[in-house]
Amino acid sequence: MSRILLLTPSLTGTPGGITRYARTLVQSEVLERRGFAVTVVATHTKGTATGKGLLAARAAARVIMERPRHAITHALIASHASGIRKLALLAESRALGASTIAHFQSSSVIEWLAALSPWWRRLVLATLGRLDLVVTLGDRLADYFRCSGVRAPVRVIPNGVPTVPPRPPRAPGAHRYVLAAGELGERKGTLDLLAAFAQVRTRWPDVSLVLAGDGQVDPARRRAHELGIADAVRILGWVDPSRLEALVAHAEIFILPSYREGMSFAVLEALMQGTPVVATPVGEQASVITDRETGLLVQPGDIGGIARALEDLLRDPSLAAALGRAGRLRAQTAYSLAANHEAVADMYDELLSRKKPSDAHST
Repeated sequence: MSRILLLTPSLTGTPGGITRYARTLVQSEVLERRGFAVTVVATHTKGTATGKGLLAARAAARVIMERPRHAITHALIASHASGIRKLALLAESRALGASTIAHFQSSSVIEWLAALSPWWRRLVLATLGRLDLVVTLGDRLADYFRCSGVRAPVRVIPNGVPTVPPRPPRAPGAHRYVLAAGELGERKGTLDLLAAFAQVRTRWPDVSLVLAGDGQVDPARRRAHELGIADAVRILGWVDPSRLEALVAHAEIFILPSYREGMSFAVLEALMQGTPVVATPVGEQASVITDRETGLLVQPGDIGGIARALEDLLRDPSLAAALGRAGRLRAQTAYSLAANHEAVADMYDELLSRKKPSDAHST
């Protein structure tokens, strides 16, 4: 069994897409079948600055301690502090002789790099260039790295979600609701969605809006009151994956009007269940959804466009059903978790094949 060192935020107490994906790698039947065992090194957690600093120091020490047992270090990276922290650990791991992978999961890597000083940007890109592999969710970031002169091979591996049965038909008389999931706030377009739903509500009084996520909960509640729709908006806070799956299955529409996004797991899960999706063409979302074929796309901040998209689907059940079927087929063929894990295993095999047999550490 070949062992992989996975650098990721703490799997407990740190909600988000990266930790969610990291858990799937740790529990992956595909990786186990292909002969890989994943060991997690937590690099970040919520809490005080002192606690975060101690965790970062422990992560650096563990990279050294674990090196004799691991041939590959695989870092799941967002941007900003996460990028600097994990690139430093990857550089340390590479200096110790391990193969190294920088796997970007963020929606704002290009913007983060553009905001850095020229010296820092050159340092980050040079560090990436010395790694064995750079992985992105889609072509946008991959092309940026290639055009920026990153010498390391750059590979695209889209996110994936479990293949599940299609959602059940809506029961007659069942409550109708539009669902949005993710951290509430400006980045996810929460206030835009509330303003758009206020327009929809005047013509569809039997439809409510459900927001599943933490973040700026109080501002969202205040805005719903100001718009006069508080009685039609349910804010659930963070929900666990099993409850979210049930919410998606019974939603009339899933919507994510983000300003910045990588490749949303929530969107992929909605597509996989056959729930009609409205999203914005930001990050890699435009590669996931083809407008009016596998979902509806609206521009970030276009409140009128969001309202029209919701009403199009509420008004035309046949359109909603067709988009749901096409979206599910797209998710099954391009964004399954099994396919993602097979691609990760192929990546590990490729890196191990480059090393001497004595360097390919196994249990």
